[in-house]
Amino acid sequence: MKTWRILRNIFPGPVIRTVYGPDAEGLENVPSEGAAVIVSNHLSYADPGFLQLAVNRQLVFVTNVRLFRRRGLSGHLMRKFMNACEAVPVDPTGGSAVDSLVNAARTSLTADQLFCLYPEGGISRDGRLHKGKTGVGRVVLATGATVVPVAILNTDLILPPARRAPALQRARIRVGRPLDFSGWSASPEDWGTARAVTDEIMRELHRLSGRDYVDRYVH
Repeated sequence: MKTWRILRNIFPGPVIRTVYGPDAEGLENVPSEGAAVIVSNHLSYADPGFLQLAVNRQLVFVTNVRLFRRRGLSGHLMRKFMNACEAVPVDPTGGSAVDSLVNAARTSLTADQLFCLYPEGGISRDGRLHKGKTGVGRVVLATGATVVPVAILNTDLILPPARRAPALQRARIRVGRPLDFSGWSASPEDWGTARAVTDEIMRELHRLSGRDYVDRYVH
């Protein structure tokens, strides 16, 4: 049995689900087979875990490479966990970061996986939805994959970045209808089209989440 199934279905998944959720709606919009890009807003370090608890297929997440470079026992355990879950390390400060992201997406989607991205590029510390980075648009243009928008709610109350112990709240997830950009014929290097695709995705996340939108990047 794969590690993600053990964590989701045996331990600690059932315990977390009983106490914290997530309470999910629209899961029928997640394809039961085949490839798709899952895009979500980002409020907490706990978001990937709650999303995987909701979806009964393995999700492949993009992870900041610095998490793979942590030292000591915690760093060793973090690397083992992320490798077991097939997390994809990307250095957001590197000059080839977007190319690495696109290549990772191609590999995952060719294998009919669900490739997960946080278009904001980081955690929103004020709870609002921020401007999306064009990496997600380039991935969509490069792969032609269907995009499934997801709004995750209340995780900023359960475990915000500054909190170490989780608060007792129920996480909520709303999955929207898939978005089809297959008719957008442009190169991934076409910044204007990548920006337009990204903005369309962010509009749908704004609608699903009900969060205020701010037209600037997260810090």
